[in-house]
Formats: sequence, structure tokens, C-alpha cells
Amino acid sequence: MVNNPGTYGFCCIAWRAHLLDDEGKAVYAGNTTPTEAWNAKSLRDVRKAMVKGEKLDVCNKCWFQEDTGKDSYRHRHNSEWTQRLGKEEILRRVKETEENDGYLSTPPDYLDLRLGNLCNLKCRMCNVFNSNQIEKEHHSLRKSNRYVDMWAKQWPHTSPDSDPFPMDWVEAPEFWNELNGYVPNLKKVYFTGGEPTLLQSTYDFMQEMVDKGVQDKVDLMFNTNCTNAQPRFLEMLSKFRHVQIQASIDGTGLVNDYIRAPSHWQTIKKNFIALGRLPNVKLNMSPAIQIFNILNIDKIIEFGEEVSRKQDRVIDIDFLYVTHPTYLDVSNFNEEVRNLAFLKLQRVQESWLYEKSQITKNSVDSYLNVLENNRNENWKENITDFWDMTDLIDNKRKQKFKDYIPDVYEMIKDDK
Repeated sequence: MVNNPGTYGFCCIAWRAHLLDDEGKAVYAGNTTPTEAWNAKSLRDVRKAMVKGEKLDVCNKCWFQEDTGKDSYRHRHNSEWTQRLGKEEILRRVKETEENDGYLSTPPDYLDLRLGNLCNLKCRMCNVFNSNQIEKEHHSLRKSNRYVDMWAKQWPHTSPDSDPFPMDWVEAPEFWNELNGYVPNLKKVYFTGGEPTLLQSTYDFMQEMVDKGVQDKVDLMFNTNCTNAQPRFLEMLSKFRHVQIQASIDGTGLVNDYIRAPSHWQTIKKNFIALGRLPNVKLNMSPAIQIFNILNIDKIIEFGEEVSRKQDRVIDIDFLYVTHPTYLDVSNFNEEVRNLAFLKLQRVQESWLYEKSQITKNSVDSYLNVLENNRNENWKENITDFWDMTDLIDNKRKQKFKDYIPDVYEMIKDDK
């Protein structure tokens, strides 16, 4: 994968898993080719550790999900790529890495591309690395000492005073020459951002695949905020055999408008439905579960069921657990809120979509387990950070938490 600032990684779920060279320095798309990154020392070390069955710290999100009973990224990718490539080919690659110090000669079959941080939203759980709009806001908010303190806690390896991230790597000829060279053998490409529908490089790479005639062989996957279903994007999607859309929908109505400012729910709803009408599109949702939407999850599932029935399809809803920033983690809630969230989510087990979608069922069941866990031992500190950050952003955006999400506000205001 290529991260928004141009660093390479090996998994979007892995925490701070930037690839490092033999000297321990981050490999960067502006001065390192994808092929060099593919066998960087740290990635060779990851392969060797995985083959031995070691639980890497950077993979804690998968271990956490599996402990709750959720199908993790690890589980899903093991299953998907064994089906796509065959068990014999997987074992051949494993053997090659075992015999060659983690080195793998076979090029990537799957690319995860984050081609910059251009975005039109400022989602509450997002960050400067994934949204240039948050980056602009950040440079204003960092005048507050309290904001700087919270930034340092959440991002201890970066400085809040850093200049905007350079994005010149996106235009590096060496990078694109090699990436384009992978096209004939690719089986899947995942685009996210920023917002991938706004990135010119997204369209350029899709066109490269069309020009090389692989649009019937490569599956595309998009993570999109559904603010932009312009004809240009829909037309390009129609050229490919199979497209999976993971819509980042974190709430309905005012909950959406608050979490994912400055978007508007009616626009999101209209574009989501329009994407679902394309015959080659598999439409899904991936809500990021957090303090703000914990009492709105049932409404998200109701919306998914409504569209599923109208379009005669099954929309899978795959929960993402917000554990960072730590102050948005629902484990900071008191027992009263978690019990209410549990009861609302428990009722979803009687829904049509719960019965029809295994992914939705797995998400609901596993999150019920999460809600039964003990309260976060650092909840007092985290709740203080939550209120301070919420107030800072509210003042900046001229919003009020209590006006948009009054049910959650009323239940936690006494913890302020």
C-alpha cells in the first residue's frame, strides 16, 4: 500500500506500519520505487514473523477484532487470496520467503492506493494525513496549547508545527512507471484517500488499466464519502467488470452532518442510491463506530435494509472500530450509555438485513461483545480530552454537539 504522505505500508489496518529500509529509515514514494518497497527490510521481517505465527504489535487491531468474534482483515484476506490464487500458489510464496530471508520475487497482485490527502470533508475521527481540509483547520487550532497537548498524545511521533505534507511524490515518474508496469498482472486495486473520486491520479490509473485492456480482469474497490457521484466517476466505473463501493456512512440525518461536516445527509443518501443502481457495483457501508454515533447504529442498518429491499440486493455493513483517537472510543462511556447502545443493537438481531448479510450479522454480534467489556481504565482522561476537543472544533465550525446529537449529549454531559 501507499499511504497519503507517500510512505509505503503493508496493511491499512496495521498501526504505524511504515516500511523501513536496511538503515531503519522510512521508504518514501518520492525516492523509492514500488518494487524496492516490496522487498524492503521491514516487510521481509513482517513476512518472516507471520510465517512463524508471531503476533506483531502493529497488527493489534486484527487480534482485537478476532477476540470480539469479528472476522478480521487478516481472516478475510487469507480467505480471499487463497480463493483467488489457490492454496498451492500461496504455499509456494510462503516457501520462497522462508528460503530467501523474507524476499518475494512475485510482484503484487493487489494494490492499496492513497494518492494524496485531497478531501472535501473534515470528519471528526479523521486526521491531517487523510484530509487536507482537516490539515487547514489543524494549522489554525494548533494556536491552542490544549489542542497541542492532545495532538502530542494522539500523534507522539509527529510535530503539530510541521509544514503541510508535500504531495509531489504523486507526480514522480519513476513511481508511476513501475506502478503502471504492474497493471497486466493485477487482480485487485483499492482506492481511498483523501477522497478518491476527487483525485486526478485515481482516474489516470483507472484509464491506464482500460488502455491495457485489463478492465475485465481487475476488481476495483473504493472507499468513498459519497459526496461526489459525478458523471465522470460513474462513467469510468461502468467500464470495469466488478466494482466494490465501501461507503463511509457514519450516521443518518444530523448525526452524519455533525460527524462528517460539511456534508449533508440528503446528498449522501441520493449519491449512495445512485451508485447502487450501477449493475457492476457491489454496494456496502463501513461505519466508523464512535462516541458520536453509538446510539444511531440501528438507523444506519435500517437505511441499509431500506436500500437493499428497494434495489433487490444485500448491502453488507461492516463496522470499523474507532480506537484512535482514544477519546472517541465508546469504551469510555459509562455503563448507562453502553447498556442503552447494547439494547438498541440487540434489536437489530431481529432485522431482515441481519439475517441476509453475514458481514452485518458478524459486525452486530461482535460489537455486542465490545459493549459488554469493562469501561476503559483511562476513561476520565479520555472523556476530558473528548470534551475539550469537541468544544474546540465546535467553536471553530460554529456547531454545537447538543444540537446535532442531543441523545448522546444528555447522557454524558454530567461526565464533562
